[in-house]
Order: sequence, then C-alpha cells, then structure tokens
Amino acid sequence: MTDERTYLRAWLSTQATQELKKLLEEKHLYQKFTIDMTEIVKKLSKGLTTRDSNMFITWIHSELPKEKFSVFLHQLSLAPRGSTTTHTQPQLWITLPHPSLYCNSKGCKRRETFTPIWFTELSQAIATVVTPKQVSLPDGFQMFTLVYQCQRCLGKPEAFLVRRDLWTFYLEGRSPIERVEVPKFVPEKEEHYYSDAIVAFNSGKVLAALFYLRTFVEQFARRITGKTGRATGEEILDAYYETLPVNRKSDMPSLREWYEKLSVPLHAGKDDAEVFTNAKEAIDKHFDIRRVFRMDEPERKAATNAESKGGPAEGGKAPESQPEVSQSIPTENPV
Repeated sequence: MTDERTYLRAWLSTQATQELKKLLEEKHLYQKFTIDMTEIVKKLSKGLTTRDSNMFITWIHSELPKEKFSVFLHQLSLAPRGSTTTHTQPQLWITLPHPSLYCNSKGCKRRETFTPIWFTELSQAIATVVTPKQVSLPDGFQMFTLVYQCQRCLGKPEAFLVRRDLWTFYLEGRSPIERVEVPKFVPEKEEHYYSDAIVAFNSGKVLAALFYLRTFVEQFARRITGKTGRATGEEILDAYYETLPVNRKSDMPSLREWYEKLSVPLHAGKDDAEVFTNAKEAIDKHFDIRRVFRMDEPERKAATNAESKGGPAEGGKAPESQPEVSQSIPTENPV
C-alpha cells in the first residue's frame, strides 16, 4: 500500500501545480479550483485486498489532509546532476508555475510570462517566529503568498494570496488589483471603467460590474457630446445618437437602450449576470463599428482639421469647443 500512497501524493502534487497555473492565469479574484480524487482513488484501490483498500480509504480521509504542500521555485529533482545519492522528495509539493499574465507597465501593456521570485507559507512562517502564544492551524489549511515579476520588463513585482482548504484552493487576494487587456476599440479615456467592469464581473461582484459598464457608456457619451452637469443619462445618450452618421445608426446597437437595460438591475439591487453579458456584447459591437468606420472622436477631428489646414490645432490641443471629460459618477450607488 506504500506504492499507492506515494503515487497518490505525486498525482495530487502534479494536479495542484497544474491547476495553480490556471488559477493565476485564467481565473480571477475569489475564484477557486478543487482537486477531485474520486477516479484516481478507484483506480489505485482495484489491486488491493478489501482490508488494504479500507485502510487506504481511511488514510485518505483522516491522515492525508494533515499533510502540507511544500512550495518550490524550481521543478523538483530526486537526484541532482552528478549525484549518486537519492534525495527524499516531500510528501506533497507544488512547483510554482510561470503564468502568462497581463503586465500593466508602460513598456508592456499585454500578456507576458511572469517568473516566481519569492513565496512564503503561513505555517512555516509561524514556526520561525517566537510568539507568546502557541498558534495551531486546522488540518488541511494553508495560506500562501506568491510574488511574481514580469520576465520581459522586470518591473514592479505582483503578489498573490492563495488559501488552501483541504483540496480546494482559493485566489483570495492580489496586489496590485488585476488589470485586464481591453479591446483596441475601447476609448482610451474611459477604458478604466470598462476594465473595472470586467474585473468586478470576473470576481463575482455583478452589481458593481453593471454599475461600471453603465458608467463607461455615460462618461463616453458625455465627452463626445460635451454635456456636463445634471443632465440625465437618457438625455446625454439621445444627444450622442445625433452625432452618429445617419447611414450607420441602424447597424449599431443603441447605447441608450443598453444604458436603460443596465439601469433596471441597478435600481432593483439585483446581480443580473445575463444583462451584463448581453450588454457587454452589444456595447462591444457598437464600439467595434466605430473603429471599422473610423468614427473619429472630437480630439482626433480637431487634429485632422488642423493638419488639413497646414498646422496643428491651437496649442497642440482641440479647440475650446472640445468637450471636457466629466468625472462625475451617477448619484445612485448599487453597492
């Protein structure tokens, strides 16, 4: 039965390493992965006697959860190069992966490979510190702090907080907060609202995601129309509609329509993921059509007009009629 235990530990360690990479790379704050041992345990139990099988199952449920994952920066090797002696491999282990993450530094602004540069695990850290009170942690509980750095720009490190609860691992925190790569057709001046909407939705904060997406639409329309102050979202978006080319209006999803649809769950305080998903799809299509047909924003129009007249716009900026970016947020707060 020793071989079955060794195999199961190695399988768990490999799964934890592979799934951790997906957790950091593909999942988002407050999301998780769980290692399901059902099938592998069935497979390993087939060749055992009834007695050994029962002992094996008992060990899995009572003793295995007490074992802790050791963390390593590099892949484990049982026998270092040139060595004739064997090295004892830890019972459970995780080799820190090299995930592809979005790097927000000026030189990158895209997904790059990140390298692990430092880590700590709570129980090991506690063991090295003298405290006036003995601290005990529950079986199957671990807390990992993992620090990564972009391999391309070697910029500021980013940290992740991962919690283990038996065979489930949760992404509990990250610093700085996640930034997502937004489509090229999203206006740069309002893209932070769009990005925050995606991050909030991915983190399970649907109501906040609805609010950020509606704010993205309103603030873009305010800038294009130059409307400020206490104008309603509907008034602002009606004015924006009049700025669109007549021959394209029928092809573009209506921002006013989706502004109103986003408002319904906000006013009701409802986490409506379907509304968010449908609204994002329609809004993306609207802005992609703007990109395809080169519907310039006021700043670009001013620059183009100035160049056609043989000189830059006054002071290198758009004329005085250029609308300012309003940073006002709608008065209702869905959170």
